[in-house]
Amino acid sequence: MSPKDLVLQGYKLFSEGKIEELGKQWHKDAKIHVTGNHAWSGTYNGYNDWVSRMLSQIPEKLPGFNLDIQNVSAEGDKVYLHVHVTAKNLDMHAVHMFTVKDGIQTEMRIFDDTQKLSKALG
Repeated sequence: MSPKDLVLQGYKLFSEGKIEELGKQWHKDAKIHVTGNHAWSGTYNGYNDWVSRMLSQIPEKLPGFNLDIQNVSAEGDKVYLHVHVTAKNLDMHAVHMFTVKDGIQTEMRIFDDTQKLSKALG
C-alpha cells in the first residue's frame, strides 16, 4: 500500500470510530506534533498518548466535529493533506503532514489555525 493510501485509510478508520484499528497503522514510537499555543499543542509520544490526551477529547471539546479532506499530495515518504475542520464551535482549515516508513506511520505534524482552535477549546 502506498503512503498516500495508508494515510487515507487512516482517515476512513477515524471517521468510522475505529480508533483501535487505526492504531495498528502507527509505529509504537511515533511522534505527533501539534503546532501552536493551546491546550492540545505539543508533542505526543506514540499513538496511545495522542489518543488519550487529544483525540479522546474531541467529542466533548469540539461537538459535531467533522473533517473534510480538500486535497492530498504525496512525495516519497511524505503525505500532505489540506483539511476543512468544522464543529459547532469551530470552522477552520489545516494542513496535516505525515511521514510513512516501511508501511507504517512514524510522524505527523498538525498545522491548525491555532487562534481559531484555541478559542474553540476555551
